[in-house]
This record gives sequence, structure tokens and C-alpha cells, in this order.
Amino acid sequence: MERHWLINLLELLVPLLWLGCTACVDLDGQDRRAWLQETLIEDNLALLARDPATTGGKFLKMGSSPYNLFRGTVGQFVRDSAQRGPGYLPTRFGSVEGSRVLLVGDPHLENLGTFRAASGELLVDFNDFDASGYGPWILDVRRLALSVWLTAALLPEDGVDAVSPGELAASVARGYADEVSAETDGSPPLRVRAGEHGAILDDLFERAEANGDADTALSDYTRVVGGRRVMVFGELEAGPVEGVDGDVVRAPPVEEQRLVEAHLAQVGATLIASIPQDQLAVKGVSRRLGAGVSSYPLWRYYVLVEGPTQAPDDDWLLEVKETSDPPRRPGLAVHPGRQFASNGARVVSSQRALQERPDADPLLGCLDLGRLSFRVRERTSYQRGLAVDRIVERVGDGRWSVADLQELATIAGRLLARAHLNAPTLHGGDALLIVAADLGGDRDGLAEETTRFVEVYGPQLLTDHQLLNALLADEGPTLGYRP
Repeated sequence: MERHWLINLLELLVPLLWLGCTACVDLDGQDRRAWLQETLIEDNLALLARDPATTGGKFLKMGSSPYNLFRGTVGQFVRDSAQRGPGYLPTRFGSVEGSRVLLVGDPHLENLGTFRAASGELLVDFNDFDASGYGPWILDVRRLALSVWLTAALLPEDGVDAVSPGELAASVARGYADEVSAETDGSPPLRVRAGEHGAILDDLFERAEANGDADTALSDYTRVVGGRRVMVFGELEAGPVEGVDGDVVRAPPVEEQRLVEAHLAQVGATLIASIPQDQLAVKGVSRRLGAGVSSYPLWRYYVLVEGPTQAPDDDWLLEVKETSDPPRRPGLAVHPGRQFASNGARVVSSQRALQERPDADPLLGCLDLGRLSFRVRERTSYQRGLAVDRIVERVGDGRWSVADLQELATIAGRLLARAHLNAPTLHGGDALLIVAADLGGDRDGLAEETTRFVEVYGPQLLTDHQLLNALLADEGPTLGYRP
């Protein structure tokens, strides 16, 4: 049966309303602090009900720095982008089909990291797809550019060249447009390897290779005792602020451990390559606390499994991390129903589609524990992420230059475009043709629009950080939430 004409009309209109809305809710004049309190509680309501203390730790961690606030507020970013207020800037670069691109969801500098593919190659790519889903590609561009603006804004004024944060953020947009142009002309998609893309990424490659070769993940979280590898428990690193866990691993309750052991076999069917089931035999389970910002209250287990042989030297350490719903995006309500069987399946499918190669993490998979869905990956020291604190410190003291940061921003923009262009759209369209048509070759126009966005929304982030800390002081770690 043909769909009703009104549904077809809504599918056309809703994304366009976001792209150039004149009748959206106007937040100007409202109490931003009250809005921030309400939306943070709303977005974390299930977690607050389940574990208010740990969820309060998330808010405390967000309050510890402006960048942590940014990392924990992707939902607020999407809301601000869709309604009149500090983040509302209708784009000239959009279309109905351009609103159905598969998004990374939360692209930012600290979500770039190294991977060791099945071939043994080290590469850099986006590494967090918890917020992935379909939506307007411009959202991802602005989110990534905003992370560069914020990093630049945190640099000490006396230790940097005279380049504004807005100019640095515009490098993301130019890199994005350059990759679209290159692939449109037939060039192969971008590949990031050591020695090719500047001092900051070379430093990341060097640390990943050194730590990976030393197998620091296994040595940090496990020990060999009497010829058998076992889990380590205890606090390995203190938390950054009072009330926030650092690197802590604990023995889970017996029933949780048994649940993980009983369901881990599910992951074998979701791996990209077949692995004998005995290689996934569980040898130990720990509960990891303190990791992440947005994901800080989510359940995360480390699972030690047999690996290729019975020798302890080639055991695998898997991370089994809870996944939750992505943020709601403009226009998504009119899309057909659920696209993925679970959040874990969404994250895994998106990662494989958006990364350079689907086997960047050969042990990437998913499983369900009751009503909860989990993403599984190998916890290997070859996987290492960028750290904004390290960038700020090294640019500030002169070991790296602002030009190095600008080169990183450009490469990040190109990586984002490559991800979008090589993944399927919601209805299977060619993302390269769609995004190229939206851009129309206007590289400078995209850069100018992106600069306007970050120069308005960036300062709002700094203000929001102050507002959050005022809320924490007045309302406590749970922002006034009461069960």
C-alpha cells in the first residue's frame, strides 16, 4: 500500500525546517541555567534512577573542565542547533537527502585515536560511535569544529601565535571540503599513517606503538600468577576531582560475573571474521570504573579470554561497554522505525561503515545482557586517543606550534568527510554525490559559516561550564534530582 501523502510531505519538510527554520522555539531571554539543569537531568534520567551517585560523578567530571563539559553535552548541542538560541544558525549547505547521512554523532579531537588493524597496520580514525545515527552532515562538521575552537580557546595567550580560535576551527570545514573535492575528482579516500600528517599525530603513533609493543593494557589490568593470567583489582589511578573515580577495577558481584560469562559467546557471531569459540573462553572478569565522560556512569567490564593459544602471553583483554540511546536529531522522527536490532548493533555497524576499514578492530562486536546492550572491543594499548590537555600543554610551551594544531584540524575534517562519503545513507543513496551537491564547491563559504557558528556557540560553552559549576555548588552532584 502507498504511504499517505502527508507522511511523504513531512519527510520533505522536517529536515528543511531545521535547515532554515523561522518558527522554532526561541530560548532567548529564558533562564539558561534552568534549561541546562532540566536537559541534563532529562538526558540522564534513567542513569540517575539506577545509580545517582555515579551519575553525579559524571556531572562533577563535566564540571572539572570546559572540554569535559563539551564531551558530556552532545544532547544540548543538538537541541541548541535545532531551536532559536545560542547554537542556532541555519545552514546554506543542506538538503533533504543531506539530512540522512550516517553521522559519527560526537566527532571531536579526543574521539580520534589509533587502531591496529587485522593486517598489523597502525592507523588513525574516529574511535567513539556511541552517538552515531542518521542526520544532517553539517551537525558533525560543527561539532568537530567546536572541539578545535575550544582547544584553541584553552591555550595560554602568551604562548601561541596570533591565530584566532575561529580561524583554527575553520580548518575543519576546509579539510572537509577538500576531501569531498578530492574524492569527487577520483582520488582515493584519506588514509592516516605515521610520518605523513604532522607532529601531533606522529606523537600519537609513537606512543601507541611503544605502549602496544609493551602490552601495557594486559600488564595494567592483569597479572600472571603461577603460569596463569588473572585479573587485577583495586585503584590504579586516583580520580581527577573529589567524588570522581580514577582508574578503578573491582571484582563484580558473582551474579554479574556469571551473566557476562554466560553471554560472552554471543559476541562470536557479531565479529567480522570467524574466531573459534574456545578463543573466547572466559578466564576472568572485572568491573571498570572511572572511564569516559559522557559514558562515565555506564557499565563497563574487562573480560580476560583465552586468545589464540593456552599460553598466558597471547590472552586477549576485551572491553564490554554498555551502550545507550543516541541523541534525537532534527528530522529523525519522520524516518522509518528502528534501523538496528540494538544500540550495540548500531554502534558496531556504524563503526565499521564509518572507519577506513571494517577490521580496524578485529574483535569489535556486541552482545546483550538482559535489557542492556553492550559493545565489545579489544582493550589493547595499540588503541590510544588524542588528549586535549597534552595538546594545550605542548602548544603552550612551544614544543608544538599553532600550525601543528591547524594541520590536525584539517586532517580531522578530512577524516570526517571520508567517513560520511563512504558510508551508506539512510535510504542507500550515494553520500559522495549528495554531500558534493550540498557543498557546490563552496569551500570558503563552508569555512565562513562554520566560523560564525563556533564564534557564537564556543563562548556559550564557556558560560555553560560556569553555570554547571554554580548548579553543582547549589544543588549538589545530581543537580537537584531526587528519586
